[in-house]
Amino acid sequence: MKILVIRFSSLGDVVLGTVIFPNLKAFWPQAEVSVLTKKEFAGVFDGNPHVNHVWIFDPEKQTFSALAKELREQGFDVVFDLHGNPRSFYIRLLTGARRVIKVKKNSLERRFLVWLKAPSKKLKKSVRERILDCLAPLEIPQVNGETQLYPQNPERILTVFSLSPDQILLGLAPGAKHATKRWPVEKFAEVANLLGKKPNVVTVLLGSQGDQLVSQKLLAQLTVPFRDLTGWTSIPELIAVTSRLSLLVTNDSGILHIGEALKIPTVAIFGPTVKEFGFSPYRSESRLIEADGLKCRPCSLHGTEICPLNHFHCMADIQPEAVVKAGLEVAPVFK
Repeated sequence: MKILVIRFSSLGDVVLGTVIFPNLKAFWPQAEVSVLTKKEFAGVFDGNPHVNHVWIFDPEKQTFSALAKELREQGFDVVFDLHGNPRSFYIRLLTGARRVIKVKKNSLERRFLVWLKAPSKKLKKSVRERILDCLAPLEIPQVNGETQLYPQNPERILTVFSLSPDQILLGLAPGAKHATKRWPVEKFAEVANLLGKKPNVVTVLLGSQGDQLVSQKLLAQLTVPFRDLTGWTSIPELIAVTSRLSLLVTNDSGILHIGEALKIPTVAIFGPTVKEFGFSPYRSESRLIEADGLKCRPCSLHGTEICPLNHFHCMADIQPEAVVKAGLEVAPVFK
């Protein structure tokens, strides 16, 4: 049995896709399970015992047609399309697989929720749960409902970034692709200054290169020990460092899902997006913080650069005290 799972991007979606692999291997222990993703996200699967091979889409080295031809030659029996875009359609069509299963993205229902504020019963299931639903057409039992990552050499990675396993690490991920999904940096700083007062606590800033400006603004307001790793970690290094956090405070971004996959106590702050989109935290060790009672939420699928109503209440109304309280509930080490 040869199986291909397709999920090109983005970071959070790729991490959520990891939930399917232990179930496939439990049902077909001898199967050859492959995943197809973009080059920048291949590190998500480092050390994953349920994945035999990672196929990489790198347009700088290979055309998409050449990749599709190479995949067709593998003779896949089953393809799981967790992306559902024209590229993944092209790939699954050309593989010639006997069975093709596509995740239900409920894109129209999510758009109706934005446009008309009309919720749908179809949005009651999270993205993680809808990925697990892909098992049903093949009568594959669900034996594991957890997203999973496998940190590689975390102690060594901590040393590389001048951190110690003996330190209490508070992780902050203040970035997000779109501005309205970012909680104000001064509020992140206040949380860090309150939680980071205890001896031996180090605040660690995490994110991509695109988040560096946000982190720099935050750093100027910190009064506690910190390490800024924003834009300096590869994905395997980011996973390794996150695995040693005692608490993660994050916006609605990919790092949220890394924290959950690693079972790290997590506080997630949602503004223009809502849990009905399917990306809210699911673990009991996690907390979701959002401004209730705003009729304008959700205002977009992925966030925007400016609040459409020019008030930004969805983020501005969330106070640091609420985030600190949630953090202390799930990570009492900071008390």
